[in-house]
Amino acid sequence: MTHTLVDRIDYTHTCPGDAAPHVVRSEQHIVAVVPGGECESPVTIQVGTVMATVPCTAKAPHRRCRHCTNTTTIRSVTTTHLGYQGPWYLNPYYMITREDGHRWVILAVERDTTADMPVAA
Repeated sequence: MTHTLVDRIDYTHTCPGDAAPHVVRSEQHIVAVVPGGECESPVTIQVGTVMATVPCTAKAPHRRCRHCTNTTTIRSVTTTHLGYQGPWYLNPYYMITREDGHRWVILAVERDTTADMPVAA
């Protein structure tokens, strides 16, 4: 039995189409592979005078010996939230919805940056 150990990373975001965080990209990184070994019940195929021995899965994929079976284990799942992705004016953070259903957009006010400038001595 070949055993594969995997770490998975899921990237989520929110958007105008779905306000709930949802997966937009998933990556899987192989950490370790433990090979299973040779097939326990190989099948011999003969065509004319030529004979070949193939693993049991080549002839009957639904019947596998324990060495031809593959197992994958997910060691860890990391979720990284990318935040809101979409037009800024549709961001729920900037929206106010009135009781009658109308929406107002709050525009960001620019900060006075002159107060942060150092004064020359």
